[in-house]
Amino acid sequence: MDAAAGGHALTRSEIQVGYAFERSRGECVLIEAQVAVDVTTVLPSWEPDKPVPAALRHQWQQVRKALDTHEQGHADHALAASEELRQQLAQLPATAPSCRDIESAAQRILFRVMTRLKFRDQRYDMRTQYGSAQGAVL
Repeated sequence: MDAAAGGHALTRSEIQVGYAFERSRGECVLIEAQVAVDVTTVLPSWEPDKPVPAALRHQWQQVRKALDTHEQGHADHALAASEELRQQLAQLPATAPSCRDIESAAQRILFRVMTRLKFRDQRYDMRTQYGSAQGAVL
């Protein structure tokens, strides 16, 4: 669940692509396309300032575990998207008349993968009721 939207936890992912090109015989040669993914998850913590009943502590542990499971689902989606991106970039032609041609093709791939990631996360949140169906209910 998105903490910024009133949820209790948040997973953010950032996927970046870098390219290395070389000019050779009037063409641009793609030497390397790198994909980096950074996933950050923010989960709530609870440190009561006075003793609480064991049942309440157990309930909190169950909710926290469910939140962790839900957010891990979002992280897994980002990791899968970065792998999909790596695989698709590996299919790019190694040479083109200009480096811009290769980079434009790579940007189209990135856009498609990121759009699928966004929709995958949205469907996941709807299916799990933002983690509630997984037990992430306080």
